[in-house]
Amino acid sequence: MPDYFNEIKNYLDITYHDTDTEDKLNGICTRAEAYLSKRAGRTIEFSIDMDDKDLLQLLFDCVRYIWSGSLDEFAVNYADDLFMLRANTHADTAEEESDG
Repeated sequence: MPDYFNEIKNYLDITYHDTDTEDKLNGICTRAEAYLSKRAGRTIEFSIDMDDKDLLQLLFDCVRYIWSGSLDEFAVNYADDLFMLRANTHADTAEEESDG
């Protein structure tokens, strides 16, 4: 389970302990991380302690949409955020290449 698992349960108002629910949510977290990493064009290591809290919030929102069966709506509603995610990754890559 990711280190942010309890926080995501709280975010989704899951206040009970149920192994099946937690397994399902863990799978959704994995899919959301993969989805955002793919959109970024690089693997993102998500953690509750990560510096980019906006990116962590984007992950939580992505999980919320997948949880409700609405990933297609996430792509529409967060199109600007997904574009900026990709643009920031591209900018970071270009900066690393110029430093190296």
